[in-house]
Amino acid sequence: MKYRKTIDFEARQFPPLTPGWHQQDPLTVEELAQWCGGHALETPDGRPYIAIPTPWGDVRAWPSDWIVPGVQFNFYPVPREDFEQGNLPFPDTRAPADQHPEKEAGQ
Repeated sequence: MKYRKTIDFEARQFPPLTPGWHQQDPLTVEELAQWCGGHALETPDGRPYIAIPTPWGDVRAWPSDWIVPGVQFNFYPVPREDFEQGNLPFPDTRAPADQHPEKEAGQ
């Protein structure tokens, strides 16, 4: 049998570390690692990754991977292509910080 589970969740992308990436995500790599309970590290040749602890040991998230929450407060890396194929963005319905409805109504 096939099942479909639709839930809303917050996921963060490990920035691809290309020029301008900081405009897309204000978190540094270290802050992203802290968000998911991981550690920002580098390979011997200098490639950055985040070691994310899971019940089965640390799993590496690489630049452009998405980091998604699992059950029981665990996080898991998902390759960008897989994440984008299986998930739709949830529209942000919050008003921008500079727009205040009460001010527009003359209050």
